[in-house]
Amino acid sequence: MLDLHFRKEFKIRKKTEFQAIFSDRRRAFGKYLFLYYKFNEEFPKIGFIVSKKKRNGVQRNKLRRQIKEVFRLHQHDIKNVSLTVGVKNGVKSLEYSLIEQDFLNILKREQCLYS
Repeated sequence: MLDLHFRKEFKIRKKTEFQAIFSDRRRAFGKYLFLYYKFNEEFPKIGFIVSKKKRNGVQRNKLRRQIKEVFRLHQHDIKNVSLTVGVKNGVKSLEYSLIEQDFLNILKREQCLYS
């Protein structure tokens, strides 16, 4: 049985970790999301960028929770890569299925999935 917990070590929190991903300059864009990524040797990790412009705290946290849930459910399909996921400007809220589809499409296109 697969372990689908979102453990603390899967989350990117430190500024130095974010800077390491941004300095690698690998990025990809979808219809609603964008991501910066860097291959690592441990396990998949994720960090979030959700701008305060034109969004209130409820909207930002809902988007974060939805992205985190997509990552949690598909973490065993994702290669060892550190991801920083952001939501494009102008997007206030989305259905879960749109976020999941966009996120997985970006990962497939960038060859960050095992399948």
